[in-house]
Amino acid sequence: MLIMLIYKGFRVLSKEFSIVSTEEPYLLGQILLNKQDETGIKYIERAIDKDSSIVIEGCQIICSFLQEQGKINQAKSYQERAENYTELILKAQQERSRVRENDKFESHNVSDIEVNKLHQQFSDRPHIITVYLVQKKLQYFPEKPLYVLAVKREVTFLEGIEKPDHSKLVNSLLQENEFLGNVFIFILNDHLNMEKKLKRIPNSMIYHKKRKK
Repeated sequence: MLIMLIYKGFRVLSKEFSIVSTEEPYLLGQILLNKQDETGIKYIERAIDKDSSIVIEGCQIICSFLQEQGKINQAKSYQERAENYTELILKAQQERSRVRENDKFESHNVSDIEVNKLHQQFSDRPHIITVYLVQKKLQYFPEKPLYVLAVKREVTFLEGIEKPDHSKLVNSLLQENEFLGNVFIFILNDHLNMEKKLKRIPNSMIYHKKRKK
């Protein structure tokens, strides 16, 4: 059974460099290639090894340089590398675009500090009953986790007459999310079999509303 979702995007293509040691050889490599110095290739390769977000752009820069040098076969290898990496990204995006009941999940490994922040966020919403947090096991770029937030909410009598629209709640939670990065959020009310599966994962329940005495 397919569970539709809304999630914050996969950031493999980000051009922001958070590590200075990655940015410096990357820029140096480009400067050298602009001066027709082939040693710039090794600096770009070094940067690519440390930052997967620049694989495609880096390969394209090297490819253009080699084409200008008449080294067509070498240029072709970098072009193919960029194309293959693009395919991997598309597969990764597709893998992250949905959650199914037959998917495999594992513990979230989020710090207690961040979990407590999420707990506070949900406690401010009286209609939320229970929240589970896990990671989806991924085939592509598993080092870039996809967190799954499964939320069970109270449904009013009027909402229960017709199938309730959960999109407003999901969108609101996505906008408030500051801790998890790539995250997939769905409402458990329509997928109760999924809750049984999530309960079996250690530390998956990160919030449960206390009943009033």
